[in-house]
Amino acid sequence: MEKRLNAISLHPDYYTIVACLKDKVIGMAGFHIGLLYNADGIHIRILALVTDKEYRGIGAGKKLMQAVEHYAEQLGAAAIVFNSGNRAVRKNAHQFYIRLGFQAKSTGFVKNLSSV
Repeated sequence: MEKRLNAISLHPDYYTIVACLKDKVIGMAGFHIGLLYNADGIHIRILALVTDKEYRGIGAGKKLMQAVEHYAEQLGAAAIVFNSGNRAVRKNAHQFYIRLGFQAKSTGFVKNLSSV
């Protein structure tokens, strides 16, 4: 993770936000700015959102998403997008996103090209 964060921190279009409780990191959101092919302007793509299992339900995830939305507004983004797995264990997360005003609009696809 340290290697990934070091590489990400060097890229000017990538942002990382952490949620802390006292001196402990309890969550993080990572996103980047992207250009749109189908419309003018930019969008924000959330690449990572996680809250420590022990601290879920106290509002950290909501505050992280609000911070991403604030950045998106400041940057003049047209939308915020992200993918979330279609597994049953993601049902609560999907309800969380819907409560925050997001809509399920697409299914993501992945083809792994290496064993890394």
